[in-house]
Amino acid sequence: PRGELTWNHFREARIRLDALVGPGTDTDLRMGAEYVTQRVEMFTRLEAYRSVADGGLVPLSASFAPVQMAGYLELQQRTTDVTLTAGLRADAFDGRSSAANGVAGMKFTLGPRLSVSTALGPAMVVASWGRFAQPPDFQYLVDAAFDDTVRTGRFRRGNPGLGFETATQYELQVRARLGSRVGIRVGAYVRRLDGLVASVPLGVEPDSAIFGNADFGNVKGLEVSVERELRGGLGWRATYVVQHATATASNARDLFRRLQITPSGDTVVPATVEFPLDFDRRHSIVVVGRARVPRALGSVLARTELTVIGRWSSGLPFTQTNVTGDSLIGLPNSQRLPHQVRVDLLIRRVSAVARWRLGLFADVRNVIGRRNVVAVRRDSGDPYATDGQIAAMAETAYLANSHPIPYESPRYRAWADANGDGLVSGRAELLPLFERAARDIAQPLFYYGSPRLVRFGVEVLF
Repeated sequence: PRGELTWNHFREARIRLDALVGPGTDTDLRMGAEYVTQRVEMFTRLEAYRSVADGGLVPLSASFAPVQMAGYLELQQRTTDVTLTAGLRADAFDGRSSAANGVAGMKFTLGPRLSVSTALGPAMVVASWGRFAQPPDFQYLVDAAFDDTVRTGRFRRGNPGLGFETATQYELQVRARLGSRVGIRVGAYVRRLDGLVASVPLGVEPDSAIFGNADFGNVKGLEVSVERELRGGLGWRATYVVQHATATASNARDLFRRLQITPSGDTVVPATVEFPLDFDRRHSIVVVGRARVPRALGSVLARTELTVIGRWSSGLPFTQTNVTGDSLIGLPNSQRLPHQVRVDLLIRRVSAVARWRLGLFADVRNVIGRRNVVAVRRDSGDPYATDGQIAAMAETAYLANSHPIPYESPRYRAWADANGDGLVSGRAELLPLFERAARDIAQPLFYYGSPRLVRFGVEVLF
Protein backbone atom coordinates (compact mmCIF):
# COMPACT_ATOMS: atom_id res chain seq x y z
CA PRO A 1 0.00 0.00 0.00
CA ARG A 2 1.03 3.61 -0.46
CA GLY A 3 1.26 4.07 3.27
CA GLU A 4 2.86 2.55 6.34
CA LEU A 5 2.83 -0.77 8.15
CA THR A 6 2.74 -0.76 11.96
CA TRP A 7 2.33 -3.51 14.53
CA ASN A 8 2.36 -3.20 18.30
CA HIS A 9 1.91 -5.62 21.17
CA PHE A 10 1.80 -4.65 24.84
CA ARG A 11 0.98 -6.39 28.10
CA GLU A 12 1.43 -5.38 31.71
CA ALA A 13 1.37 -6.88 35.20
CA ARG A 14 1.00 -4.55 38.20
CA ILE A 15 1.22 -5.28 41.95
CA ARG A 16 0.48 -2.56 44.51
CA LEU A 17 0.23 -2.57 48.31
CA ASP A 18 -0.76 0.36 50.55
CA ALA A 19 -0.95 0.51 54.35
CA LEU A 20 -2.14 3.02 56.95
CA VAL A 21 -0.92 2.92 60.55
CA GLY A 22 -2.19 5.19 63.32
CA PRO A 23 0.42 5.33 66.12
CA GLY A 24 -1.61 8.01 67.89
CA THR A 25 -4.84 9.96 67.65
CA ASP A 26 -3.07 12.86 65.94
CA THR A 27 -0.56 10.90 63.87
CA ASP A 28 -0.97 8.91 60.65
CA LEU A 29 1.73 6.91 58.95
CA ARG A 30 1.14 5.82 55.34
CA MET A 31 3.38 3.54 53.33
CA GLY A 32 3.20 1.57 50.14
CA ALA A 33 5.04 -0.05 47.26
CA GLU A 34 4.38 -0.87 43.62
CA TYR A 35 5.97 -3.20 41.08
CA VAL A 36 5.16 -3.04 37.35
CA THR A 37 6.53 -5.25 34.61
CA GLN A 38 5.71 -4.82 30.93
CA ARG A 39 6.33 -6.48 27.60
CA VAL A 40 6.60 -4.19 24.56
CA GLU A 41 6.96 -5.31 20.94
CA MET A 42 6.67 -3.07 17.89
CA PHE A 43 7.32 -2.93 14.17
CA THR A 44 7.22 0.12 11.89
CA ARG A 45 7.65 0.35 8.12
CA LEU A 46 7.14 3.76 6.58
CA GLU A 47 6.72 4.15 2.81
CA ALA A 48 6.08 0.42 2.57
CA TYR A 49 5.60 0.61 -1.19
CA ARG A 50 9.22 1.68 -1.76
CA SER A 51 12.21 -0.61 -1.77
CA VAL A 52 15.00 0.17 0.66
CA ALA A 53 17.42 -0.10 -2.27
CA ASP A 54 15.48 2.71 -3.98
CA GLY A 55 15.71 5.02 -0.98
CA GLY A 56 12.83 3.73 1.16
CA LEU A 57 13.14 3.85 4.94
CA VAL A 58 14.52 0.77 6.68
CA PRO A 59 11.96 -1.12 8.81
CA LEU A 60 12.36 -0.63 12.55
CA SER A 61 11.49 -3.20 15.21
CA ALA A 62 11.92 -3.51 18.96
CA SER A 63 11.21 -5.98 21.74
CA PHE A 64 11.94 -5.27 25.39
CA ALA A 65 10.51 -5.80 28.87
CA PRO A 66 10.84 -2.71 31.10
CA VAL A 67 10.40 -2.85 34.88
CA GLN A 68 9.22 -0.07 37.22
CA MET A 69 9.37 0.00 41.02
CA ALA A 70 8.22 2.58 43.55
CA GLY A 71 7.83 2.95 47.29
CA TYR A 72 6.69 5.78 49.55
CA LEU A 73 6.51 6.73 53.23
CA GLU A 74 4.33 9.59 54.49
CA LEU A 75 3.90 11.00 58.00
CA GLN A 76 1.01 13.30 58.93
CA GLN A 77 1.03 15.10 62.28
CA ARG A 78 -1.97 17.12 63.45
CA THR A 79 -2.07 19.76 66.16
CA THR A 80 -4.77 22.19 67.20
CA ASP A 81 -4.30 24.62 64.30
CA VAL A 82 -1.64 23.13 62.04
CA THR A 83 -1.35 19.88 60.10
CA LEU A 84 2.10 18.94 58.83
CA THR A 85 2.60 16.27 56.17
CA ALA A 86 6.04 15.07 55.10
CA GLY A 87 6.81 12.23 52.74
CA LEU A 88 9.45 10.60 50.63
CA ARG A 89 8.93 8.58 47.45
CA ALA A 90 11.52 6.43 45.71
CA ASP A 91 11.18 5.49 42.04
CA ALA A 92 13.29 3.17 39.91
CA PHE A 93 13.02 1.76 36.42
CA ASP A 94 15.03 -0.39 34.05
CA GLY A 95 14.13 -0.15 30.38
CA ARG A 96 15.88 -3.46 29.60
CA SER A 97 16.52 -2.22 26.08
CA SER A 98 19.78 -2.07 24.15
CA ALA A 99 20.75 -0.05 21.12
CA ALA A 100 23.88 0.67 19.12
CA ASN A 101 24.74 3.55 21.42
CA GLY A 102 24.41 1.87 24.80
CA VAL A 103 22.69 -0.54 27.15
CA ALA A 104 19.93 0.35 29.57
CA GLY A 105 20.56 0.20 33.30
CA MET A 106 18.60 0.74 36.52
CA LYS A 107 17.68 4.40 37.14
CA PHE A 108 16.83 5.59 40.66
CA THR A 109 15.51 8.87 42.08
CA LEU A 110 14.03 10.26 45.30
CA GLY A 111 11.08 12.65 45.54
CA PRO A 112 10.51 14.51 48.84
CA ARG A 113 7.15 16.16 49.56
CA LEU A 114 6.12 18.66 52.24
CA SER A 115 2.73 20.18 53.04
CA VAL A 116 1.48 22.54 55.75
CA SER A 117 -2.17 23.40 56.35
CA THR A 118 -3.69 25.75 58.90
CA ALA A 119 -6.92 27.58 59.62
CA LEU A 120 -6.99 31.26 58.76
CA GLY A 121 -10.27 32.65 59.99
CA PRO A 122 -13.11 30.81 58.18
CA ALA A 123 -10.73 29.44 55.54
CA MET A 124 -8.23 26.60 55.41
CA VAL A 125 -4.88 27.42 53.79
CA VAL A 126 -2.65 24.65 52.38
CA ALA A 127 0.88 25.23 51.09
CA SER A 128 2.78 22.34 49.55
CA TRP A 129 6.05 21.60 47.80
CA GLY A 130 7.22 18.43 46.15
CA ARG A 131 9.49 16.84 43.62
CA PHE A 132 7.89 14.36 41.24
CA ALA A 133 9.46 12.01 38.71
CA GLN A 134 8.22 9.63 36.03
CA PRO A 135 10.06 7.31 33.64
CA PRO A 136 10.22 8.43 30.01
CA ASP A 137 7.87 6.92 27.47
CA PHE A 138 9.57 3.62 26.70
CA GLN A 139 9.07 4.07 22.95
CA TYR A 140 11.93 6.58 23.09
CA LEU A 141 14.38 3.92 24.26
CA VAL A 142 14.46 2.45 20.74
CA ASP A 143 14.83 3.93 17.25
CA ALA A 144 11.72 5.67 15.94
CA ALA A 145 10.61 6.37 12.38
CA PHE A 146 7.69 8.73 11.86
CA ASP A 147 6.00 11.04 9.38
CA ASP A 148 7.22 14.49 10.39
CA THR A 149 5.88 17.65 8.78
CA VAL A 150 8.02 20.20 10.61
CA ARG A 151 11.18 19.72 8.57
CA THR A 152 13.05 17.98 11.35
CA GLY A 153 13.61 14.61 9.72
CA ARG A 154 11.68 11.37 9.88
CA PHE A 155 13.99 9.32 12.06
CA ARG A 156 15.25 9.50 15.64
CA ARG A 157 17.85 7.33 17.32
CA GLY A 158 16.63 5.60 20.45
CA ASN A 159 18.46 6.13 23.72
CA PRO A 160 18.32 3.32 26.30
CA GLY A 161 20.18 5.59 28.70
CA LEU A 162 17.24 7.98 29.16
CA GLY A 163 16.56 9.00 32.75
CA PHE A 164 13.58 10.31 34.68
CA GLU A 165 11.49 13.30 33.63
CA THR A 166 11.13 15.45 36.75
CA ALA A 167 8.95 18.30 38.01
CA THR A 168 9.22 20.48 41.08
CA GLN A 169 5.80 21.77 42.12
CA TYR A 170 4.81 24.68 44.36
CA GLU A 171 1.12 24.98 45.26
CA LEU A 172 -0.98 27.28 47.41
CA GLN A 173 -4.63 26.39 48.07
CA VAL A 174 -7.40 28.10 50.01
CA ARG A 175 -10.61 26.31 50.98
CA ALA A 176 -13.63 27.97 52.59
CA ARG A 177 -17.33 27.42 53.24
CA LEU A 178 -19.97 29.69 51.76
CA GLY A 179 -22.82 28.82 54.07
CA SER A 180 -23.62 25.37 55.39
CA ARG A 181 -23.82 23.57 52.03
CA VAL A 182 -21.50 25.29 49.56
CA GLY A 183 -17.72 25.18 49.60
CA ILE A 184 -15.15 26.95 47.45
CA ARG A 185 -11.56 26.02 46.67
CA VAL A 186 -9.00 28.24 44.95
CA GLY A 187 -5.54 26.96 44.14
CA ALA A 188 -2.52 28.23 42.23
CA TYR A 189 0.42 26.09 41.21
CA VAL A 190 3.77 26.36 39.45
CA ARG A 191 5.65 23.34 38.07
CA ARG A 192 9.28 23.51 36.97
CA LEU A 193 9.82 20.77 34.39
CA ASP A 194 13.25 19.33 33.77
CA GLY A 195 14.71 16.39 31.91
CA LEU A 196 11.83 16.15 29.43
CA VAL A 197 12.57 13.97 26.41
CA ALA A 198 13.43 15.92 23.26
CA SER A 199 15.41 15.31 20.08
CA VAL A 200 19.02 16.38 20.54
CA PRO A 201 20.96 17.09 17.32
CA LEU A 202 24.20 15.16 16.84
CA GLY A 203 25.02 17.26 13.78
CA VAL A 204 23.32 19.52 11.26
CA GLU A 205 21.30 16.66 9.72
CA PRO A 206 17.95 16.34 11.52
CA ASP A 207 17.87 12.56 11.06
CA SER A 208 21.03 12.31 13.17
CA ALA A 209 19.13 13.47 16.28
CA ILE A 210 18.86 11.24 19.33
CA PHE A 211 16.28 11.23 22.11
CA GLY A 212 17.69 12.82 25.26
CA ASN A 213 16.65 14.37 28.59
CA ALA A 214 17.37 17.88 27.34
CA ASP A 215 14.07 19.73 27.46
CA PHE A 216 12.88 21.98 30.28
CA GLY A 217 9.88 24.22 30.79
CA ASN A 218 7.21 25.62 33.08
CA VAL A 219 3.56 24.98 33.87
CA LYS A 220 1.55 27.68 35.64
CA GLY A 221 -2.09 27.32 36.52
CA LEU A 222 -5.03 28.53 38.57
CA GLU A 223 -7.98 26.34 39.59
CA VAL A 224 -11.29 27.53 41.06
CA SER A 225 -13.89 25.03 42.24
CA VAL A 226 -17.32 25.60 43.81
CA GLU A 227 -19.25 22.62 45.19
CA ARG A 228 -22.66 22.12 46.74
CA GLU A 229 -22.99 18.96 48.79
CA LEU A 230 -25.64 16.40 47.88
CA ARG A 231 -28.52 17.43 50.09
CA GLY A 232 -32.22 17.23 49.43
CA GLY A 233 -31.47 15.01 46.46
CA LEU A 234 -29.44 17.65 44.57
CA GLY A 235 -25.75 18.51 44.37
CA TRP A 236 -23.32 20.03 41.92
CA ARG A 237 -19.70 21.03 41.37
CA ALA A 238 -18.21 23.55 38.93
CA THR A 239 -14.47 23.80 38.23
CA TYR A 240 -12.54 26.27 36.10
CA VAL A 241 -8.85 25.82 35.25
CA VAL A 242 -6.57 28.19 33.38
CA GLN A 243 -3.11 26.84 32.55
CA HIS A 244 -0.02 27.85 30.59
CA ALA A 245 2.46 25.06 29.75
CA THR A 246 5.63 25.76 27.77
CA ALA A 247 8.99 24.11 27.12
CA THR A 248 11.95 24.48 24.79
CA ALA A 249 10.52 21.73 22.53
CA SER A 250 6.82 21.15 21.92
CA ASN A 251 7.17 17.35 22.05
CA ALA A 252 9.80 14.61 22.20
CA ARG A 253 10.27 14.47 18.42
CA ASP A 254 10.80 18.21 18.13
CA LEU A 255 14.42 19.31 17.93
CA PHE A 256 15.95 20.93 20.99
CA ARG A 257 17.68 24.05 19.60
CA ARG A 258 17.51 23.71 15.83
CA LEU A 259 21.02 24.19 14.49
CA GLN A 260 21.42 26.69 11.65
CA ILE A 261 24.14 27.08 9.00
CA THR A 262 25.12 30.58 7.91
CA PRO A 263 26.02 31.39 4.26
CA SER A 264 29.67 31.32 5.31
CA GLY A 265 29.32 27.73 6.58
CA ASP A 266 29.34 28.47 10.32
CA THR A 267 27.10 26.52 12.69
CA VAL A 268 24.84 28.75 14.78
CA VAL A 269 23.26 27.49 17.99
CA PRO A 270 20.17 29.65 18.62
CA ALA A 271 19.08 30.79 22.07
CA THR A 272 16.55 28.67 23.95
CA VAL A 273 12.95 29.72 23.32
CA GLU A 274 9.93 28.17 25.03
CA PHE A 275 6.97 26.97 22.93
CA PRO A 276 3.54 25.71 24.04
CA LEU A 277 3.61 22.02 24.92
CA ASP A 278 1.29 19.63 23.10
CA PHE A 279 -0.92 19.42 26.22
CA ASP A 280 -1.09 23.21 26.73
CA ARG A 281 -4.86 23.59 27.10
CA ARG A 282 -5.38 27.15 28.29
CA HIS A 283 -8.98 27.07 29.58
CA SER A 284 -11.16 24.25 30.87
CA ILE A 285 -14.57 24.21 32.56
CA VAL A 286 -16.17 21.10 34.08
CA VAL A 287 -19.67 21.12 35.61
CA VAL A 288 -20.99 18.03 37.41
CA GLY A 289 -24.63 17.78 38.51
CA ARG A 290 -26.05 14.99 40.68
CA ALA A 291 -29.63 14.14 41.59
CA ARG A 292 -31.09 11.34 43.71
CA VAL A 293 -34.77 10.47 43.64
CA PRO A 294 -36.20 10.55 47.19
CA ARG A 295 -38.07 7.57 48.59
CA ALA A 296 -41.25 9.62 48.82
CA LEU A 297 -41.75 9.26 45.07
CA GLY A 298 -42.29 5.50 45.33
CA SER A 299 -40.29 2.31 45.36
CA VAL A 300 -39.94 2.17 41.57
CA LEU A 301 -37.96 5.41 41.24
CA ALA A 302 -36.39 5.44 44.71
CA ARG A 303 -32.61 5.02 44.88
CA THR A 304 -32.28 6.16 41.26
CA GLU A 305 -29.30 8.46 40.70
CA LEU A 306 -28.71 10.82 37.80
CA THR A 307 -25.31 12.35 37.01
CA VAL A 308 -24.63 14.87 34.24
CA ILE A 309 -21.09 15.98 33.36
CA GLY A 310 -20.55 18.91 31.02
CA ARG A 311 -17.10 19.86 29.73
CA TRP A 312 -15.88 22.85 27.76
CA SER A 313 -12.21 23.32 26.90
CA SER A 314 -10.17 25.48 24.58
CA GLY A 315 -8.28 23.84 21.73
CA LEU A 316 -4.88 22.20 21.93
CA PRO A 317 -1.97 23.70 19.95
CA PHE A 318 -0.60 22.44 16.63
CA THR A 319 2.14 23.46 14.21
CA GLN A 320 1.12 24.72 10.78
CA THR A 321 3.23 23.95 7.70
CA ASN A 322 3.12 24.66 4.00
CA VAL A 323 1.37 22.36 1.52
CA THR A 324 4.40 20.13 1.00
CA GLY A 325 4.98 19.90 4.76
CA ASP A 326 8.67 20.81 4.62
CA SER A 327 8.49 24.37 6.02
CA LEU A 328 6.92 25.87 9.12
CA ILE A 329 4.36 28.65 8.95
CA GLY A 330 4.98 30.56 12.14
CA LEU A 331 6.44 29.15 15.35
CA PRO A 332 5.92 25.57 16.60
CA ASN A 333 2.50 25.05 18.22
CA SER A 334 1.48 28.62 17.42
CA GLN A 335 -1.96 27.57 16.06
CA ARG A 336 -4.95 26.27 18.03
CA LEU A 337 -7.58 23.62 17.39
CA PRO A 338 -11.25 24.59 17.85
CA HIS A 339 -12.73 24.42 21.33
CA GLN A 340 -14.38 21.20 22.48
CA VAL A 341 -17.74 20.63 24.15
CA ARG A 342 -19.01 17.35 25.60
CA VAL A 343 -21.91 16.27 27.81
CA ASP A 344 -22.08 12.82 29.46
CA LEU A 345 -25.03 11.28 31.29
CA LEU A 346 -25.28 8.40 33.77
CA ILE A 347 -28.53 6.95 35.14
CA ARG A 348 -28.07 4.33 37.86
CA ARG A 349 -30.38 2.41 40.19
CA VAL A 350 -29.24 0.05 42.93
CA SER A 351 -31.54 -2.50 44.58
CA ALA A 352 -30.86 -4.90 47.46
CA VAL A 353 -31.05 -8.59 46.56
CA ALA A 354 -30.41 -10.80 49.61
CA ARG A 355 -26.91 -9.81 50.84
CA TRP A 356 -25.91 -8.36 47.52
CA ARG A 357 -26.76 -5.12 45.79
CA LEU A 358 -27.75 -5.20 42.14
CA GLY A 359 -27.21 -2.09 40.03
CA LEU A 360 -28.66 -1.24 36.63
CA PHE A 361 -27.22 1.68 34.72
CA ALA A 362 -27.36 3.51 31.40
CA ASP A 363 -24.17 5.34 30.45
CA VAL A 364 -24.44 7.86 27.60
CA ARG A 365 -21.27 9.56 26.36
CA ASN A 366 -21.40 12.67 24.17
CA VAL A 367 -25.16 13.09 24.60
CA ILE A 368 -25.36 16.06 22.23
CA GLY A 369 -23.45 14.17 19.53
CA ARG A 370 -20.99 17.00 18.92
CA ARG A 371 -18.17 16.35 16.44
CA ASN A 372 -15.18 17.65 18.37
CA VAL A 373 -12.15 18.30 16.20
CA VAL A 374 -9.08 16.61 17.69
CA ALA A 375 -6.74 16.99 14.67
CA VAL A 376 -6.50 19.06 11.48
CA ARG A 377 -4.48 19.18 8.30
CA ARG A 378 -1.34 21.08 9.18
CA ASP A 379 -1.27 22.98 5.91
CA SER A 380 -4.82 24.40 6.06
CA GLY A 381 -5.82 24.16 9.73
CA ASP A 382 -9.04 22.37 8.71
CA PRO A 383 -9.96 18.65 8.82
CA TYR A 384 -11.06 18.63 5.17
CA ALA A 385 -8.84 19.09 2.14
CA THR A 386 -9.60 22.19 0.06
CA ASP A 387 -11.02 22.00 -3.45
CA GLY A 388 -7.63 23.06 -4.79
CA GLN A 389 -5.89 20.20 -2.98
CA ILE A 390 -8.48 17.69 -4.25
CA ALA A 391 -8.02 18.97 -7.79
CA ALA A 392 -4.23 18.72 -7.49
CA MET A 393 -4.43 15.15 -6.19
CA ALA A 394 -6.82 14.15 -8.99
CA GLU A 395 -4.64 15.82 -11.65
CA THR A 396 -1.51 14.05 -10.41
CA ALA A 397 -3.28 10.68 -10.42
CA TYR A 398 -4.73 11.30 -13.89
CA LEU A 399 -1.34 12.17 -15.37
CA ALA A 400 0.17 9.03 -13.80
CA ASN A 401 -2.54 6.70 -15.13
CA SER A 402 -4.74 8.04 -17.93
CA HIS A 403 -5.45 4.67 -19.59
CA PRO A 404 -9.04 4.05 -20.74
CA ILE A 405 -11.30 1.79 -18.68
CA PRO A 406 -13.19 -0.75 -20.84
CA TYR A 407 -16.68 -2.06 -20.11
CA GLU A 408 -15.26 -5.43 -19.01
CA SER A 409 -13.14 -3.87 -16.24
CA PRO A 410 -14.45 -3.97 -12.66
CA ARG A 411 -13.41 -0.29 -12.45
CA TYR A 412 -15.89 0.66 -15.18
CA ARG A 413 -18.69 3.01 -14.06
CA ALA A 414 -21.68 3.55 -16.36
CA TRP A 415 -22.39 7.02 -14.99
CA ALA A 416 -18.86 8.12 -15.97
CA ASP A 417 -19.28 6.89 -19.59
CA ALA A 418 -20.78 10.13 -20.87
CA ASN A 419 -20.97 9.12 -24.55
CA GLY A 420 -22.08 5.54 -23.83
CA ASP A 421 -19.45 3.91 -26.03
CA GLY A 422 -18.54 1.30 -23.38
CA LEU A 423 -15.22 2.97 -22.67
CA VAL A 424 -14.36 5.51 -19.97
CA SER A 425 -11.62 7.52 -21.59
CA GLY A 426 -10.33 11.02 -21.98
CA ARG A 427 -9.95 13.78 -19.45
CA ALA A 428 -13.66 14.65 -19.28
CA GLU A 429 -14.63 11.09 -18.26
CA LEU A 430 -11.62 9.96 -16.21
CA LEU A 431 -10.95 13.07 -14.12
CA PRO A 432 -14.27 12.90 -12.17
CA LEU A 433 -13.32 9.37 -11.10
CA PHE A 434 -9.97 10.56 -9.78
CA GLU A 435 -11.65 13.47 -7.99
CA ARG A 436 -14.01 11.08 -6.20
CA ALA A 437 -11.09 8.84 -5.25
CA ALA A 438 -9.17 11.87 -3.96
CA ARG A 439 -12.09 12.88 -1.73
CA ASP A 440 -12.29 9.33 -0.38
CA ILE A 441 -8.57 9.32 0.43
CA ALA A 442 -8.75 12.77 2.06
CA GLN A 443 -11.69 11.93 4.35
CA PRO A 444 -10.84 13.00 7.92
CA LEU A 445 -11.69 9.66 9.50
CA PHE A 446 -9.56 10.14 12.63
CA TYR A 447 -9.84 13.91 12.94
CA TYR A 448 -12.87 13.87 15.25
CA GLY A 449 -13.46 12.72 18.81
CA SER A 450 -15.69 9.87 19.93
CA PRO A 451 -19.31 9.86 18.68
CA ARG A 452 -22.41 9.41 20.81
CA LEU A 453 -22.14 6.12 22.70
CA VAL A 454 -24.89 4.47 24.74
CA ARG A 455 -24.10 1.57 27.07
CA PHE A 456 -26.46 -0.44 29.27
CA GLY A 457 -25.03 -2.55 32.06
CA VAL A 458 -25.55 -4.55 35.23
CA GLU A 459 -23.26 -4.46 38.26
CA VAL A 460 -23.19 -6.63 41.36
CA LEU A 461 -21.93 -5.06 44.61
CA PHE A 462 -21.03 -7.26 47.57
